[in-house]
Amino acid sequence: MSYIDRTKGALYQASMSEKVLLGATVVGLFLPVVLQPYLAFLAAQYYLFSLMALSLGLLWGYVGILSFGQAAFFGLGAYVMAWSFKYTFVPGLNPAYVALVLAPLVTGAIAAILGWFLFYSDVKDVYFVIITLALSVILEQLAVSVSSIFGGFNGIYLPRMAVSIPGVFSYQLANDRVFYYVAFAALVGGYALCRRIVRSDFGETLLAIKENEERTKSLGYNTARYKTQVFTVSGALAGIAGALYATLSQFVSPPLTGFVLSTEVVIWVAVGGRNLLLGAITGGLLVNAASTGLSSALADRYILILGLIFIAVVVTFKKGVVGYLAERYDWGEKL
Repeated sequence: MSYIDRTKGALYQASMSEKVLLGATVVGLFLPVVLQPYLAFLAAQYYLFSLMALSLGLLWGYVGILSFGQAAFFGLGAYVMAWSFKYTFVPGLNPAYVALVLAPLVTGAIAAILGWFLFYSDVKDVYFVIITLALSVILEQLAVSVSSIFGGFNGIYLPRMAVSIPGVFSYQLANDRVFYYVAFAALVGGYALCRRIVRSDFGETLLAIKENEERTKSLGYNTARYKTQVFTVSGALAGIAGALYATLSQFVSPPLTGFVLSTEVVIWVAVGGRNLLLGAITGGLLVNAASTGLSSALADRYILILGLIFIAVVVTFKKGVVGYLAERYDWGEKL
């Protein structure tokens, strides 16, 4: 049997969800060929915002924990990238590499400490929402007031990251089409990680906690430990997204950590569908693309139109756009 025949056979046997993912990946790989550089830059931004939405989708959709603090982790990851460019003085050491290691470690550690206190204290529901919201507000105010560290309202400027091997080569990712692939790879990698988590025994336990935490506890599971672990992964993913976003946009400012962005990411996930990983990603892409298109066409009225569209989508598709399509066409529960 030839390679082409084997490929056709594999595609025929693939589930609908796998075909959808394969199609989306192929489109993503070839999209820069037809995109103008500025549109490739916007697409890279949307991918990184979608990675942040994915971090919330994992938490909200599979454990039932709604966090309003994702922007705090995203913004802190962005500041780690900016600080790395500012304070890495070791010759030959790529500051972007330092940031890409430190950003998930720092944001994951903060999420782990916060989660440990909250989940072992049995803080849940609206109280968890309020505390995570307060985290975003506090960090934004800190970024505004401590200008010596965070740059205040003026923020911090930084260059595009470079891919390098010390003493061999160094290539700065100034080309928007090239950086597109970095953001795309980060999103695909984040999705693969989350998909692996939700399809594992660990993921099954998370779903059990979401359905009935008390019964899961009675079966001997330490639910606080599971929730702390997934909150840590969620914070680390948002931190990586923020670090890459900082060097893509070459500017970090306090609103990246704040209340507004934290609220927007909840909307993205709700529009796409919080019960599916692909729903969170799709919501991030759709809402950001719609926001850019409407803002250029309707100036300051676009927020009103966007709000009306959001209400219409949430009322019409209670499980989100992707949730509706997955249910109607049987794409699979863990897409």
